[in-house]
Amino acid sequence: MKNINGTRLKQGLADTFSSLVALLLAFVVSGLLILLTDANPLEVFSSLFVGGLGSPLALAGALNRMAPILLAGLAITAGNSCGVFNIGFDGQFLVGFVLAAVVGYAVPLPSFLLIPLVFLAAIAGAMLWSFFPIFLNIRREVNIIFSCIMLNYVGKYLVNYLIQQFPGYIASTGGSPRVQDTAMLPALIEKPYKINLAVLISLVSLALLYVILFKTRSGYEMRAAGLSRSAAYSAGIPVEKKAMAGMLLSGAFAGMCGALELMGITGRAIEDYAPGYMGLGIAVAMLGREKPAMILLSAFLFAVMKNGTTLMQMKTGISAQFVLVIQGLLIIFVGIGPLFRYLMNRFHEGRKNSHA
Repeated sequence: MKNINGTRLKQGLADTFSSLVALLLAFVVSGLLILLTDANPLEVFSSLFVGGLGSPLALAGALNRMAPILLAGLAITAGNSCGVFNIGFDGQFLVGFVLAAVVGYAVPLPSFLLIPLVFLAAIAGAMLWSFFPIFLNIRREVNIIFSCIMLNYVGKYLVNYLIQQFPGYIASTGGSPRVQDTAMLPALIEKPYKINLAVLISLVSLALLYVILFKTRSGYEMRAAGLSRSAAYSAGIPVEKKAMAGMLLSGAFAGMCGALELMGITGRAIEDYAPGYMGLGIAVAMLGREKPAMILLSAFLFAVMKNGTTLMQMKTGISAQFVLVIQGLLIIFVGIGPLFRYLMNRFHEGRKNSHA
């Protein structure tokens, strides 16, 4: 038992160290890119983090931004846990987003009934949208990445069509009318900070995913299938069912993200809406490595950077889109981490053989 716990601890420390190195490299390389523009990297990064975290109001804004980013990270993590890369997040998010708008606008109920109903509608729609690619993959061996990408486009244009059919559609803004006030999430902390209830919901969702993956038999089997399908087959684990369960769970978190976006931020469904949560979710999941604390810290880090872009652009002239560069570099460095470990292992093996 001690050996197992020791191995888990070593693996956890190795994963955490690898994520921190990837994060450091992303900032170093992005700093070098800033130098090419004749700007000062220290000034850029300091303004970015002061803008995102430098006051109580900035902290409140970062926490509110963290909620959908965290849910996007949970959606990608849930799929990754069983070996399914859910690149169809955007389509699932949009389907949940528009269904949340339909229910929030059309169903006259008090807040304590309407808000859960909006969540259920968004989750059901997103899970249905996530079902198609995994079903095609299992039954017809259709590449899941290909089908997810295609369904993202189908989802986008279907949602645009549904928004245009809304009674009271506002053509000038390309959006539906606002949902009822009873469909909007109440504040967790009132003015002046006004921290949204979405923050608490996202934290509960993180705890829920942890319990599912690490405290249930089904979660253990999902992770086993994700680590090695052949080994899971040999152990009698129904790999296809676990892959479907993981994809549906991923879709559920995508739907929650869409519902939170509508009830906590936009208040209406908007055509061609693209907040970019899938890229952030991938970065959070890769940096978090299925560890709740790392996932939470990663989501908060990206929320802080997203929140600080306005001040950074005002003070330094660097585009707010520069955060996407850091995000992309981070994904690259986390992704090539296994290659570094492989090369290091080969190097150590070569040294042992030469001394043998």
